[in-house]
Order: sequence, then structure tokens, then C-alpha cells
Amino acid sequence: MDEAPAIAVSGDSLRAFEAASVAAARLDSAVAAAGPACAGAMLVRHAVLTGPGDANTPSLIISAGSSAAAGYGIEPASRELPSLGALLEAADLGDAIPERVRDELDGIWARDPRTSSAVLAAAEAAGYLVVSAPSETSSQRAAALAGALILARGEIVSAPFLTVWQLDAQARSAAVQVDRSQSWETWVRAWCTLLAREAAGALRAVEELSANFKSERSDAKARARTGATDAAVASWLHANLTFNIRDAAVGLGLTTPTVGTAISRLEEAGVATELTGQQRDRVWVSTSLLRLVTTR
Repeated sequence: MDEAPAIAVSGDSLRAFEAASVAAARLDSAVAAAGPACAGAMLVRHAVLTGPGDANTPSLIISAGSSAAAGYGIEPASRELPSLGALLEAADLGDAIPERVRDELDGIWARDPRTSSAVLAAAEAAGYLVVSAPSETSSQRAAALAGALILARGEIVSAPFLTVWQLDAQARSAAVQVDRSQSWETWVRAWCTLLAREAAGALRAVEELSANFKSERSDAKARARTGATDAAVASWLHANLTFNIRDAAVGLGLTTPTVGTAISRLEEAGVATELTGQQRDRVWVSTSLLRLVTTR
């Protein structure tokens, strides 16, 4: 028999919980269908949303090939999830977590979210992190990181790229109610509503990405004389979070000058964006993937 979730929900809260679960599953399916570069970009996107960086952060993270550059502590291509405590420490949030809250989080992490409920566990963890300071950026950021990790650990999503990253007024009010009366029902409903909204927005962005990929490859293929090469290079650009000429040449079985001139044409067409600003060891990213990373 499955272990009962720590927080029970009913009525409107149950409907919000179910809507959040369905929206998260739809997003995860769309990300998987879009390919590994999309999955990596979604993880970087979450690092950008919850991180302390500025407008240059997305390019810095992608060119470094690691979301750890934003203090997220998880490699985009990695399936190894850190502990909840290690994640918060990596994000420089460990000292901001009181010992009582650490104990509560340890208890949540000790459960198996696959036999209880990862969505409710993520909502509970987020609640413990924000109840004492629902308007504090550090509290909301910690809640977003913890929620994402728990959802991934419970296999609601395949990697920690989805959670509530910014509370609205209703959620902040619900957090205050938890602090005053330990009444979790309103908080769970508000958090699940926000999670469904975040998942739906991200799903629209991923669907737009997939449509852009298809259009870009079609346009490249239609070019006279260079169509086949440009389409192949565009496909490699879409399949990899970062693109360099040497790796693409080896992977596609083309010469480096051929790949170099093709990526230059794609850059001129707005399909590729160069990240380093250098003349040597240049790194490109799909412009559509970069747009996904910065989508709010």
C-alpha cells in the first residue's frame, strides 16, 4: 500500500493539485520530444529564473556548459541529483535556513516521493522555506530550488527544471496563514495553481521552440546549392545546447571549413548566436534555444 502524503488535500485544493500534476506531465513530454538540447536549456532556464544573475547570465551559463555557473549546482546533462541540503548550500542559501526548517526539509527528503506525492512534498518543502519570510527573494529562490529537485526526484519531471519560482500575492498570503495557524490547505492550493501556470507557460515556450526548429531546418534545406549542408548543420545546432565547429564537423562527417561557412550563414540568418565574441574557440547556441532560456 502506498504511503499517505504528509499533507492531505480536498475540494478545490485537490483539483489544483491534479491540474498541476497534469500540466507538469505535459511539459515533461514536450521537453522529451524536443530533444536533449531542449532539456538542457530548460534546466539552464530554471537556473536563470531562480538565480542571482543579470542579463548576461544565460549566455555565460550556456557557453560554460553548466548551470552550476549560476549557483544551481546541477550539470544540465547529469542524472545525478544532489541532496536537498547540498543544493541549497551550492546556491549560497544554506546559512539562511533555520535549523528547525532544516529538520523539516530532511524529513520531507527522507520520504520516497514516488510512493507518496512529489507534488505535495514539493509544496510542503516550499512552504517551510517561505512561511517566515514570504516576500524575501532568498526564501522564494530556496523554495523554487527545493521544489524543482523534489519534483524531479519523484519523477514528475525528468530533471529539476520546473517549480514555482516567484510567489504572487495570494501565495504570500497563504504562506502567512501557515505561519500563524499551521493551516496548509490554502497554501497547497495556491502553490499548485502557480505550478500549473508555470508549467503551462513553459509548455507554450517549448512548443514554440519545436515549431521554430522545424521552420529553420526547412528554410535551410530550401537554399540553393548549400541547402543539404545548412540543414545538416542546423540539425546539429538544434540537437546540442552548445555548438562548436570541430565537434560538429566530426559528428556530421564534414570538413571544418564546410561547417564553418554553414554556421556563418545560419548566424547571418539569425538561427545561431555566437556567445564568446572571440575569433578562436568560438561557441554558438541556437537562437531559439537561447530565447527559451530567457522566457519568463
